[in-house]
Amino acid sequence: MTRLHRISILLVLAWLATLSVRLAFTARIGHDDIEHLHTAWLMLQGQTPFLDFFQKQSPLLWWLLMPLVSLANGDLAIALFLGRGLMLLALISSSVAIWLLSREALRRKQLSSVALILLWASPVVLYNMVVIRPDGLMISFVLWGLVLATRSLRRGRRALLIPGGFCFGLASALLLKAAPVSVAAAIALAYVGWHQDRRRWQGMARNLLFFGVGGFLAVAPFVGLLAATGLLEPFAFFNITFNAAVYSQPWAGDVPWWTRVSTVLLNELRQEPWLIISSAASNLLFIGLLPVPRHGAGRSRFVLLVALFWAGIALIAVNRLPFYSYFLLPLLIGPILGPVLWAKLSARMEGHRLLWISPRRKRTFAPARILAPILVLVIVVLSTHWHNRFTTNEGQLDKLSALPRVEANHVMPRHPIFAHDANRIWDNVERYKFAFRLLAQRGDLPEWVVTAYGDEYRK
Repeated sequence: MTRLHRISILLVLAWLATLSVRLAFTARIGHDDIEHLHTAWLMLQGQTPFLDFFQKQSPLLWWLLMPLVSLANGDLAIALFLGRGLMLLALISSSVAIWLLSREALRRKQLSSVALILLWASPVVLYNMVVIRPDGLMISFVLWGLVLATRSLRRGRRALLIPGGFCFGLASALLLKAAPVSVAAAIALAYVGWHQDRRRWQGMARNLLFFGVGGFLAVAPFVGLLAATGLLEPFAFFNITFNAAVYSQPWAGDVPWWTRVSTVLLNELRQEPWLIISSAASNLLFIGLLPVPRHGAGRSRFVLLVALFWAGIALIAVNRLPFYSYFLLPLLIGPILGPVLWAKLSARMEGHRLLWISPRRKRTFAPARILAPILVLVIVVLSTHWHNRFTTNEGQLDKLSALPRVEANHVMPRHPIFAHDANRIWDNVERYKFAFRLLAQRGDLPEWVVTAYGDEYRK
């Protein structure tokens, strides 16, 4: 790679990094931002999630947000800035992990910068990673778990599976959708241990043991803290029983599941085609149309990544209400393996040359060397357009103006799910009422839920 190429790539990365930072702090405020900040604020007032007000996710994010909301001292604008800053740190962490994973899979290390170009040029994916919700943090821990797991595949580094499992455990504590991904990673590591170790059963058992110990060290203290604060049963009900009712049931008047999925994918293809194409085409590496190492650590890395990809696909397949956040796991295969895919395709095209004939000279060009800068230029131009669309402040102003003000500060209102006032910010209220009624009909509503929420869900 010439000095001109390095400078060009650095300029592209600097431009896309600037757009990504701007997106984190200026992208429109969504329901999730207000919901999670307000939940942390309610907890600072001494209220208990699940019992005193409705919530249906893990309290780990709210515990992390509480110091930031306290520091904001009731000013929503400052709380939003600090919360988005936390999510930006998670995005930076994820970016480093994606770069390391791509570098591990590549022989030509110079191409690893393409991984960051593919990620930072994708504002739809970035927005879903920087919005204040547990997904961005969960993704970061999953990716670092994969980094440590792939590093453990080198000889004598199996102990790295313990911190790797710890990262997957933290991801599951942040958001339970990471739990099936962790199981898929464990199965993949068992498969790797079976093929890498001469004593197959011992190799498989050791990988599972080290990975499981790491996961236990993360999950056990979290479960203990839930039990100590009286949140274990409410957490289990709302995160497992209630969410299963919400996301597994068809809804009257809703568009079919496949229409929801195709809408998200087509929108993604229209706005950032490089990401979805590279994610889908990377399966060529998995099924052998483009060769990867057949044995050893190289092949095992691809086994782990394909487990991540298909675990994400499985989560979408069983979900009757698939939002963009459910597409993050499979889509992030694009930045990780996109450079590998390009390297393999370039190697296939190496024997082909384009002939340029002019009156004075004949010259041949390698197609890959011509297509690569053109593709990068197209990606940068398109991503700049969509970054600008995402960072309009119109949505922020509308959301902030709808909230009450006290002494020129944006004060977060109290918003139980069934409060009938202008400050209610919950989306999908009717879906949640439907889930409550469904569980009541089944006899699956615990008595403490009926006591806490009364008969409001029946209306």
